[in-house]
Amino acid sequence: MVKLSEKCNIQVPMEVLNLIDDGKNPDEFTKDVISSCIAKNQVTKGKTDAFKSLRKHLLEELDQTFPDEVESYREIRAMSSAEAKRLAQAQSSLPNGDVKVKAEH
Repeated sequence: MVKLSEKCNIQVPMEVLNLIDDGKNPDEFTKDVISSCIAKNQVTKGKTDAFKSLRKHLLEELDQTFPDEVESYREIRAMSSAEAKRLAQAQSSLPNGDVKVKAEH
């Protein structure tokens, strides 16, 4: 048991210990943390969606005013996106075509 405890480095949040001391279920802490994460995720998603909408609106307006420049921009974006995808695939594949997988520790 001592050997196992030397390899085990678990940190318990003080809030969990306080809940246990108060005779409450420590799962409440987990539930609260997850609820908080979900709320923050929804706020972040809202911001991301707002920026996507703004970008779309700006591109539509620019396309009406500067159609040639916007077309060039879209071509450049498509080429750079394809190049980035190609590089990512090349970096993650082995010479035999298999894909590298990160080992979990």
